[in-house]
Order: sequence, then structure tokens, then C-alpha cells
Amino acid sequence: MCHVMMGNLVMFRKDSVLNILIQSLDWETFEQYSTWQLFLAHSIAMETIIPILHHLKYKEHPEALSCLLLQLRREKPSEDMVKMVLSRPCNHDDQFTTSILRHWAAKQDDALGEHIKTQLIKNNNQPRKRQSLRSSSSKLAQLTLEQILEHLDNLRLSLTHTKNSFFSQTPILQALQHVQASCDEAHKMR
Repeated sequence: MCHVMMGNLVMFRKDSVLNILIQSLDWETFEQYSTWQLFLAHSIAMETIIPILHHLKYKEHPEALSCLLLQLRREKPSEDMVKMVLSRPCNHDDQFTTSILRHWAAKQDDALGEHIKTQLIKNNNQPRKRQSLRSSSSKLAQLTLEQILEHLDNLRLSLTHTKNSFFSQTPILQALQHVQASCDEAHKMR
């Protein structure tokens, strides 16, 4: 790791690191942790590897999820990061999305609020039929309004007993009002 950080050794290149990390998901726990530690020693932007989230299942890949979570908490959320995090399936036992959203809501609430507003408005304006006709490869990156609302509800519940005012931010209120004004009754209730 010292040699990597000093620039004497390059183990991962920007164009191949994502494939290597995806392949490592089948390795033993220690090998995965070591690979992630070596990756983190490199100065490769998180945006390069954030698509790995689509490959990670909370029961099967705890090593990768925990390393990714610890790295994401050091990052300022970008629009792509927020989209990828929100596009994870909602599952009560999978706390990854809620954990990182809660952290960002506490530390980077303005940026997170703007990115969530963007995603809510984008996904509310997409015709429902077009979403279902996408190819199977783009379904991995598909983000639905329902998904965003479910993740926001989980975040709301996790912030219930805190003094965090994330949901009173102007961008969040504007986005939710936009969604409420243009959606059907089932979405309005959510």
C-alpha cells in the first residue's frame, strides 16, 4: 500500500478496476478486503467504480458493501452516486442505502437535497410505458419513482428521532410537491 500511495506501484487502472472488483466478488473474504484496501490506496475516483452497486447483494457481498460504504461516507455525493445508491432494490434487511443517505443528510444535506430533487423530478416525468420497454442491460441502472420514494421513506424513518431537518429543505419540499401534483392517488399517499 505504501508503494501504491507513493506512486511506485500501480495495481489498478481506471479503465480496468471496475472489472477486477466485480471479479473479486467471488473470492474469499480476506482476499476481497485486501483487494479493496489496495484499491483504496489508489487515487481513483469513486465515480469510476460506483456501477458496482448493481452487482452487490447485501447477503452475498458484505465485504464489498462495507468497504464501499466507508469510502462513500468520505465523498461529497454527486448526481451519479445518488442515482446509483437510490437504484439499489429496497429491502428491509439491506441498510446500505439508508445508511449512506442518512450520513449524507447529516454532513452534505444541501448537495444531497439537490440531487434527490433532480432524481425525483426526472423519474416523475418519465413515461411509465417507456421504462418497461428498456433493454435488460439498462434495467440494471433503472431508477423508478417508487424506489426513490421507498428509500426516502426509510431515510425519514431513520431520522425520526433526530433533530435532522433534511426533509424541510426547500429542494426536497419542491420535489415532493412536484411529484404530488403530477402523480396518481397511490403515489400521492406515499
